[in-house]
Amino acid sequence: MPSRLYALEPAPDLPPDIMSMMLAAERDVLFSIAKNYCIGVGDIIDAGLFLGASTHCFVRGLEQNPRGTCRIHAYERAIVGRPLAKLRPDLGRPKDSYSDQLRAILSRIGGNVELHIGDILDADYSGTVEVLFLDIMKQRETFRRCNALFMGKLIPGHSLVIQQDHYWPMNWYIPAYMQLLEDYFTIVDRAETSCIFLNTKALPVDVVDRDPLDGLSPAQIVALLDCTRDRGTTPFQVMMMELCVVAYGMQSGNPAITESRLAEFEAKFDPSVRQTSPRVVALHRRLRGLYQQGSDPTALSRAPRQTQESEATAAPPL
Repeated sequence: MPSRLYALEPAPDLPPDIMSMMLAAERDVLFSIAKNYCIGVGDIIDAGLFLGASTHCFVRGLEQNPRGTCRIHAYERAIVGRPLAKLRPDLGRPKDSYSDQLRAILSRIGGNVELHIGDILDADYSGTVEVLFLDIMKQRETFRRCNALFMGKLIPGHSLVIQQDHYWPMNWYIPAYMQLLEDYFTIVDRAETSCIFLNTKALPVDVVDRDPLDGLSPAQIVALLDCTRDRGTTPFQVMMMELCVVAYGMQSGNPAITESRLAEFEAKFDPSVRQTSPRVVALHRRLRGLYQQGSDPTALSRAPRQTQESEATAAPPL
């Protein structure tokens, strides 16, 4: 297991007006980092707050932190999508802005929060980052922009990076990037689809200002994803990373990778093992169906990640 740098405590319950796709274990990490790790030497970046669940966890944690406080920079487009319109019709119709409602939620949360409404591609940031929470990199261009905005502003030896979608297969470029930079980061914790890293030394400019994955071959990308899989500590993490290679093959136009890795996944994990995770079952079924139809799996990057139960202990660690 990684060496956690903070005492882990349960996060306070969310207010009823804050809907979240984050699972309890993921919220616990944010609260605990804010309460038991932050010392006020930089900002908390809350990138992709949705309806404010992550912000709520950070603010409540900082309120109980005697060592110092942090300014929270919160980033959100605040545009209603079709699934959100069905779940929360009070926020508006698809393509409407819910920025006013989000501001009202944040005013009730309180804390030292600066809200940035708009596309992260147009954002600027010039501060120092103590905690970097990334739940916004659903597309490759936002991944690249966030790296350029924030990765060069970490504090080596102290800053934590929370990759919320590290074990979410549609965002294969996140684990590939973090594995490529393993000399600069150490895993200190995991929670569901999240992975938490300590930045150990300053990043080279060329992996911040440009995407270092662009120059790699498919075989090199697959090798990085397989290394991430091999570092997994639960069946859920391992299976999700196997499906990550499948999704990479589909998104990169490499059917041979997709076909071989689907077959490998189905041979390696019999149905009884897959059934330990409803998310794994659903994703495998969707990816298999999309592959057979010749469809693009990109839309799955916006699919809900949560189920009602935690899967962190659904099966014994590997």
